[in-house]
Amino acid sequence: MEKQTAKRSGFQEEQTWQKAILDSADFTIIATDTQGIIQTCNAGALKQLGYTAEEIIGKVTPAIIHDPQEIEQRAQQLSQELGYVIQPGFEVFTTKARLGMPDENLWTYIRKDQSRFPARLSVTALYDEAGNLTGFLGMAKDITEQQQVEQSLRASEARFAKAFEHAAIGMALVSPEGRWLKVNASVCNITGYSESELLALTFQNITHPEDLDVDLETINQLLAGEIDHCHLEKRYIHKQGHEVWISLSVSLVSQEDGSPLHFVAQIQDISQRKQAEADLKHLNLGLEQLVHERTNQLEKAFAKLKISEASYQDLYENAPDMYVSVDAHTSKILQCNQTLCDVLDLGKNELIDRSIFDVYHPDCHSQVEFAFQTFVATGEVQDAQLQLQRKDGSKLDVSLNVRAVRDEAGNVLYSRSSWRDITDRKRLEAQLQQVNTELEQRVQKRTKELRITNQSLRQSQEQLEFALEASGDGWWDWRILSGDMYWSPLFYQMLGFEDGEMPASYETWERLVHPEDLPWVIDLLKAHLQDRSVPYVFDYRVLAKSGQWKWIAAMGKVVEWDAQGQPLRMAGMHHDISERKQAEAERLQAENIRKELTLLEQILDDVLAGYWDWDIPRHHEYLSPGFKRMLGYQDHELPNTPESRQSLIFSEDLPVMLECLDNHFQSRGETPFYHEGRYRHKDGSTVWIISSGQVIEWNAVGQPLRMIGCHVDLSDRILAEEQSRQYAAQLEASNRELEAFAYSVSHDLRAPLRAIDGFSRALLEDYEDLFNDEANDYFDRIRNNVTRMSQLIDGLLDLSRVSRSQIHYTSVNLSTLAQEVIDQLQAAEPERQVNVQIMPDEAISADATLMRVILTNLLQNAWKFTHHHATAHIEFGLGNHKGELTYFVRDDGAGFDMTYAQKLFGVFQRLHSTHEFPGTGIGLASVQRAVHRHGGTVWAEAAPEQGATFYFTVPSSHSHYRNKDHGPTSSHLVSGG
Repeated sequence: MEKQTAKRSGFQEEQTWQKAILDSADFTIIATDTQGIIQTCNAGALKQLGYTAEEIIGKVTPAIIHDPQEIEQRAQQLSQELGYVIQPGFEVFTTKARLGMPDENLWTYIRKDQSRFPARLSVTALYDEAGNLTGFLGMAKDITEQQQVEQSLRASEARFAKAFEHAAIGMALVSPEGRWLKVNASVCNITGYSESELLALTFQNITHPEDLDVDLETINQLLAGEIDHCHLEKRYIHKQGHEVWISLSVSLVSQEDGSPLHFVAQIQDISQRKQAEADLKHLNLGLEQLVHERTNQLEKAFAKLKISEASYQDLYENAPDMYVSVDAHTSKILQCNQTLCDVLDLGKNELIDRSIFDVYHPDCHSQVEFAFQTFVATGEVQDAQLQLQRKDGSKLDVSLNVRAVRDEAGNVLYSRSSWRDITDRKRLEAQLQQVNTELEQRVQKRTKELRITNQSLRQSQEQLEFALEASGDGWWDWRILSGDMYWSPLFYQMLGFEDGEMPASYETWERLVHPEDLPWVIDLLKAHLQDRSVPYVFDYRVLAKSGQWKWIAAMGKVVEWDAQGQPLRMAGMHHDISERKQAEAERLQAENIRKELTLLEQILDDVLAGYWDWDIPRHHEYLSPGFKRMLGYQDHELPNTPESRQSLIFSEDLPVMLECLDNHFQSRGETPFYHEGRYRHKDGSTVWIISSGQVIEWNAVGQPLRMIGCHVDLSDRILAEEQSRQYAAQLEASNRELEAFAYSVSHDLRAPLRAIDGFSRALLEDYEDLFNDEANDYFDRIRNNVTRMSQLIDGLLDLSRVSRSQIHYTSVNLSTLAQEVIDQLQAAEPERQVNVQIMPDEAISADATLMRVILTNLLQNAWKFTHHHATAHIEFGLGNHKGELTYFVRDDGAGFDMTYAQKLFGVFQRLHSTHEFPGTGIGLASVQRAVHRHGGTVWAEAAPEQGATFYFTVPSSHSHYRNKDHGPTSSHLVSGG
């Protein structure tokens, strides 16, 4: 009896230990019998689902925690996958487990309070020792947080990468030793170095020597943890040698163990600000000096102003002209100066308030009235010649000028008038008339003399033409007003024409001038005609009879004007300078070729890192400074010979290089010379180099004379490939360790199970006759639970393997896949009238299972949401969105309000009630997950009762389509009957 009690106690301890393992697992674990009735579950399942054990164990099936629509969809998928019909029900969960196939899927679990969460469910069949099926074990993991973390991580990485690369300021990652790890384009612009050049340097290399100590002290404080970030202003040495002032902000990023990982640096070019500060300081000093000087000037000017006020009044009163102000309405004198009083021999009291008409002589009152009306109407009078009347009645000839003073509305108030005594001018005009008469007589005499002079000029012109012909120059004479023009015979001959072969005119000349030269030549001609000081001298192109353009040096000038100074006649000469221009062009071309060769040499040296030029017969090989620097040598340290280059190649690689060279020679350049090999650096390190070249000169018998080539440093790429191989090996080792760990845990869990199974079997064998039916039932339960626990462990291992599965890319014909989905929908509802358009032969590279999930859900939704329409239209096609190929599924069904579009792809989020359209709310979430696993995006556009269009992209795919407009090319009507 004591022995039995001890065994029972041991069994109870093992059972308690077993339950503790299950309850502590981070899974929802449910075991059922073969009919689906829940037999047991762990504490995690009860906590996640909100039920008590009494509510579900022995009473319900797992269907209570699943959505019927989701079960129905899974039944359709299994039926298609396995090739026979699977009815919606418990078999949806167990069919694959019965067949011994791993079954792991995303499901929506429904809690007791009807809230939902996504879970990854794995189902395993349970067998007894005889191999009989005893039930099923379901293990599910809540993946809500996992999905949120994955989405947030992708978004965060994308934002950081975009912000880093396109930041307006410099962004960089720097190692604790100061080596540049990653830089954006702004850092390269600030320092003048390319990204590859910076990654080969440290920040110490480009920091100004005077700023380096402070910089290093700050970095040491960051590494010591004394400060968490720093901000300072310092100077970099630009690649071109000048200083660049920057504003630097640095933060330290540490690893999980607290050791420094790298620095994050923000760099802003403040050189302009520094220069502006210096300029501003200098400007402020200058302004202060100017303000001081200006203050002194103003004080002096104010003193002078007081003096000038009195002077102005004196000037007004005693000015040589007579000043008066007259009221525009009353024509009365408001004010006058002393000069007027003195000239008229009247006092101011006799003039003020007197009508302006009273001071004029009666002989000119009509002209005075006209002048006054002109003043009132226009506000001014200019040089009106009138006569004043002195006190003694005598006349005074004056010139009147008037300006109006107006109010804010523009109305004339009074005048500011001046009279100038023009008595002397009148006398001079009479004298001038007498002089004009005398001049006319003299002109007649001079005209006679000019006739004689013209005869002499014609003789001089003939002599000039002879001199121009001797020099090879042509000349022309243009009568501007009449348009008549004369071209000398040599001018015609210069252009290949016979004398008089074409009319000499301005229009003919315009047709001969080169179209590119004509506009500026005409502008120069107009400028010279308007201003004789503008020289009319230039070189331009003129069309010769042969069709060639000749360069002509032109020179001319206006030689005759009319009395008003307008040009009447212009003459000039032409000289052919085509040969000189040709020589200048050839000299310029040679200079440009020299510059291009120099630039090409610099580009080859800088961009390709190094190049060589081998004069084979002379046994001389030019090695560029860039090639020598690549191997650690200065230009003068390495002789320009083939032996110099070959001596640096590893002895194991030299025969291969020589064989490549010989193949190139033997094939006369048809076989390219290309060699990857190791070169020995001056410091003893190894440099991987690609060497390629081409023979560019051969002699008559096919022997190479000259060969050129270039070198590119491959060391970084080789190092990266080696690191990639190491990372791959480490990853493979980690996976093996993880699998070994899983089997180790499995073994440790099975050991106590075997003990429980052995002790229970011993009790039955030794004391079977002492146990009643209830005790035997207890032992059966123990044995069954041991079996189920073993199967639970197997299930956990299967789940671990499935979670590590990867996407398998293969060629998927989306058109065929879409047609299969439509055929299934048509078979289920043959009575519906639906017009379907599917783009033909659209194949991409993607995961076939996930693409089926995408198209099945989108097409089923289109089919479902057009259900209330007598006829419907569904389309699957391909378009272009922002330069990216985009697939779409469009329908003309119920649509939805875009206000709620952000909820569209959430799990269990529905925009229509289940009474209108049945569904689980998980389909579009599945679509989004499948698209995201391909690296694509998915979105929708819709309007209520106007249908909806769902777009998705698959960036890693390679689409092959026939129609350039990406539109549907096939359609059919899906209908019943």
